[in-house]
Amino acid sequence: MKALIIDDDQTYLIIIEALLSMQNETVDYLQINDPVKALELLQTEDGKSFDKILLDINMPSINGWEFLDEMKKMNIQKKVFMLTSSIDLYDMERSRLYPNIVGYYVKPILKEQLTDIINYK
Repeated sequence: MKALIIDDDQTYLIIIEALLSMQNETVDYLQINDPVKALELLQTEDGKSFDKILLDINMPSINGWEFLDEMKKMNIQKKVFMLTSSIDLYDMERSRLYPNIVGYYVKPILKEQLTDIINYK
């Protein structure tokens, strides 16, 4: 698995890194705290190698929904797992409108949930 983790919260990125280091299998991942830079990366050859995206909703430059809309415009088809602090039912329902969102997890993510993401085919 090769994952791109997009979240503007540096503390949360450290938590994800710690959880990933506890996994039994090797996980190749890159953490980016700027969604605009993540979109630029996804358009490169390196970016095309990511098969999963772990995406926050609330970020300062563009939010997760805008990120997903940009992915659609660019015809970037990757599996997306929303990892957010939002417990808003509207956000949960809205996530069902995007066919590439395959999971919605409320922070803090549990080790078992991260294992499910890693093992998702």
